[in-house]
Amino acid sequence: GQLAEMAQYDDPIHLSPDGTQAAVAIFDSRVGTPDIWVLDLKRNLRTRFTTDTAADNNPLWSPDGKKIVFSSTRRGRVVLFIKSVGGSQPEELFYSGAGDNFANAWSPDGKHVLSAQLITGGGWDVLAIPVDGGKPLQVMRTSTGFGASFSPNGRWVVYDSNDSGQRDAFVIPFRGSGRKWQVSTAGGFGPRWMGKHIYYFNERAIMRSEVSEQDSTISIGNEETLFVVNELVDFDASSDETKL
Repeated sequence: GQLAEMAQYDDPIHLSPDGTQAAVAIFDSRVGTPDIWVLDLKRNLRTRFTTDTAADNNPLWSPDGKKIVFSSTRRGRVVLFIKSVGGSQPEELFYSGAGDNFANAWSPDGKHVLSAQLITGGGWDVLAIPVDGGKPLQVMRTSTGFGASFSPNGRWVVYDSNDSGQRDAFVIPFRGSGRKWQVSTAGGFGPRWMGKHIYYFNERAIMRSEVSEQDSTISIGNEETLFVVNELVDFDASSDETKL
């Protein structure tokens, strides 16, 4: 079903941990930039979350649903801000590293935010930024910057990359070195790991593959087509895997 009213939505879209709300970026034609909005999925209402005239987008929920981290150009380049969902306090600067930064995922334990940082000359560094401060950890370097997320237990990172010539979804360990597993076979954009499945989009349909882990290795099952869709901008899956 359709949520809220028609608007010029920017990607990505992220469901809250309890599945009752969604954080989105909507383009404001009056100022020519997007702002963050929160959609109430039960009441089919939307509430403006940021009001700065700079471009605010790429919202991401904390695991407890109490905060949202987002990207903004209000410092002259793209940096990360954080803001409480329920309070009246203004947003605070979260991370300002070299290059433009875009939040991808929050670790299930709430300790790290995965952020893709644009490298001069092309490509992206995916960093794990400690929420309580400290030096960011470089997780990997990839050709794409908007498709990484954690496994439910935080031990693995699933991401998309076109390093091999086709943009597919892969899994690597979050910490330490190790091999990578290819998830998709014919394209895999914006993968999300929910429960026992990894969901992704291949420009023709929303797909999912079953995934299981044992000790330090994982096993990827066959692909399953969920919905055939055209011109999809972005998607998200609820943690209980009941809705997309």
